[in-house]
Amino acid sequence: MATSTRGETLPYAQQGAFLRAKRTARLDGLKVAEVARLFAEMTRRKFSRNNIDHWESGRREADDHQVVVLALIYRNIEPNELEHDMGRPGAARLLERVREHGAPELGIPAPHAVPAMHPALDLDQLTDRQRRQIQQIRAMRDTTPAEQDRMIASLLKHYESTADLVDVQLGIDTA
Repeated sequence: MATSTRGETLPYAQQGAFLRAKRTARLDGLKVAEVARLFAEMTRRKFSRNNIDHWESGRREADDHQVVVLALIYRNIEPNELEHDMGRPGAARLLERVREHGAPELGIPAPHAVPAMHPALDLDQLTDRQRRQIQQIRAMRDTTPAEQDRMIASLLKHYESTADLVDVQLGIDTA
């Protein structure tokens, strides 16, 4: 067990360390204040960043519903981790149920109600945009072909790096 600066035993330190690690592992650098804001939005209740600080430090324990809301916000926590790494089988079952059936009270529809692809996302538009960007680079009159090649290589490397980061965030094995 961990202890506080005053020598107190912190009974929930392991759970807090798990939650902190999951929050900080996010690629977008999710801050405690942002988690508190998202938590309040999801639950439609006032929520203080102090709650997260207390949970992450191990001074207090989040209940199963609160842990599930964090899992939904963080998007990098699996039910088996809640059960085995955090010792929270109830939260693990609840997260599975929410993922399978949704949570209308949190504004989370059942998976079958979610379209496979967001209607605003058109993959052809994405590739057309990339083509246009490359065409724009090629059309630049004040650059040499070698400079244009470097710019295109940099652009494509940026796209690839972004895709790699998303793969890591989603847990996709690209090896």
